[in-house]
Amino acid sequence: LVASLATAQTPVECPCACDALQNATKQIFSSSTCLTTEILEELDLQKSDREGTSLRFEIHTWPSHKITTLVGAILARDVMGYTSEFTCAESDVNGLARITNGATDVSIE
Repeated sequence: LVASLATAQTPVECPCACDALQNATKQIFSSSTCLTTEILEELDLQKSDREGTSLRFEIHTWPSHKITTLVGAILARDVMGYTSEFTCAESDVNGLARITNGATDVSIE
């Protein structure tokens, strides 16, 4: 199954333009830092340094996916040290192929 999805005729580009809510999700993420250095210290965590390394998170159109994507992107950025970027999609159809083809790195849920 994975092999067939990975070789599916799926374009490398994300299959849809971001809708207004997906764009709002990206704006919320980029406008603040959630886990400050002080919070990380209280949790006995140290931010990793992965400068120059990014993860592309796929945002879907349903609310629970947006929430879990934001949580994952916040952890990746604020704790794990990745630069978080976003792509948009309308469904999970061919999601594994998009990851395999390099259109996205992470699709949570």
